[in-house]
Amino acid sequence: MTIGEAPICVYCKYFTRDKNATAITCRAFPLKVPREIVMGEIKHIEAYPGQSGDYVFEVDEKWRALYQQYLENSKLG
Repeated sequence: MTIGEAPICVYCKYFTRDKNATAITCRAFPLKVPREIVMGEIKHIEAYPGQSGDYVFEVDEKWRALYQQYLENSKLG
């Protein structure tokens, strides 16, 4: 079995890091981030219908280097 790359959400400063969570969550989507965003079909760079507040993707500075690597790898794929 192959595990795909992590969703872009993990690099966001609003991502909720909870190892016991059953869904990917964040401040904008406290119950569950929509599949379209998790799968990268929609770039969450502007408010999305049904979200809480006006939170959009912003790189968490502690993950910036890994995010850059993610971007480079995704261009190659």
